[in-house]
Amino acid sequence: MEKIVWDEAVHGTGHPLLDKEHHAIVEMYNKVIERYHQDIYDRKLYLVDLLAILNRMGSHFSVEEGMLMEYPDLLELEREEHGNISDQLTRFIATPSADQIDPLLEYVSGWLSDHLPKEAEEFRVLFQQQAIERQEKRRVA
Repeated sequence: MEKIVWDEAVHGTGHPLLDKEHHAIVEMYNKVIERYHQDIYDRKLYLVDLLAILNRMGSHFSVEEGMLMEYPDLLELEREEHGNISDQLTRFIATPSADQIDPLLEYVSGWLSDHLPKEAEEFRVLFQQQAIERQEKRRVA
């Protein structure tokens, strides 16, 4: 497993708060990966780090979902994906073991590597559409 290298062109949404949150979650994940590559399995350290990631994701998901209230189809998809990653982290935190860390980190890595770029693109499109709508409203007014 490798660290995720933040790339604004791939991971950026164009929204400063979302980008800051996404970047922070990636950095938290990268901290766990550093420990993993040092072959340090300290259950307490993993629990603290993963609980911090879970908490950060939870507050971040609330912000994202609040931004999507006007888009029920997209909101439902986001809630489902957010629930899946939260459930995986919660299960590990509830019953941590060294043999679960590899599959968990692979899952989180895959989720971040797949979800963030896809979500960033969706938000970029959404924000562009909102900007166009605001411009059109100004022209009409």
